Amino acid sequence: MTCEFLFPFFYNPPLVLQIVVDLREQHPSDLSSFFLQFCFVGLRHLEVASQSSGVPINLEWMPFLLNPNMPDEGGGNIVDYLVQKYGPSAAASFNDPNSRLKQMGRAVGIVFNNDRQALNTKRAHALVEQLKVKGENEKANAFMEDLYQSYFVDAQNINDPVWLTQAVSKYGVDEQECAFAMGDQNLAAIAKLDRDTKSQYGVSGVPFYMIYPNHGSDKPVAFSGAYPPEVIAKQLEEASASSS
Repeated sequence: MTCEFLFPFFYNPPLVLQIVVDLREQHPSDLSSFFLQFCFVGLRHLEVASQSSGVPINLEWMPFLLNPNMPDEGGGNIVDYLVQKYGPSAAASFNDPNSRLKQMGRAVGIVFNNDRQALNTKRAHALVEQLKVKGENEKANAFMEDLYQSYFVDAQNINDPVWLTQAVSKYGVDEQECAFAMGDQNLAAIAKLDRDTKSQYGVSGVPFYMIYPNHGSDKPVAFSGAYPPEVIAKQLEEASASSS
């Protein structure tokens, strides 16, 4: 079974994430996106849902650029970026310690750091894809977790090639592979994959889930939204039951 998710927020984030969860022994490459805060929460909800439902999942990430026009150098301080793009009310919501997002994050152990930069994330996506090309999907998943933690909690610059090269080295990606993955030609391929994904699946926001039953059907159950674990668990259970 395969599951993916996306969710729109009040600003175009530096990263959006999309997940593919496959309960089949062999799963196809499917959608994924960059890091949006609700997606980090959605990942934790998905993990809880899998555990509570007893339905094991195979996870795959693929690129989805919520803001494909983000400059290479990024958008500067994220609060300033929000004010410029959406006005003061967006920044006020972002800074509210008791916003729905902040409460949902704390409930699953995530304390968001607001002192971040708005970043271009094609390079980060490209390195995740590089691990997948090498047949290292589990390492790609672990690297995505590192990127979430580093950006949302530690406020690291996950667009810095030097930082990325060092961060991914523990997963067996050497400097030459990094240089190729983060080269202009490969980054253009990442942008094309993003456009193709949006066109093929009609995805415009995150988190977005696609659940493929075990029986091999090409038609997934698809839904979007930062749903609580019990809702996702029900979807996993139904998909699992339909394939038995």
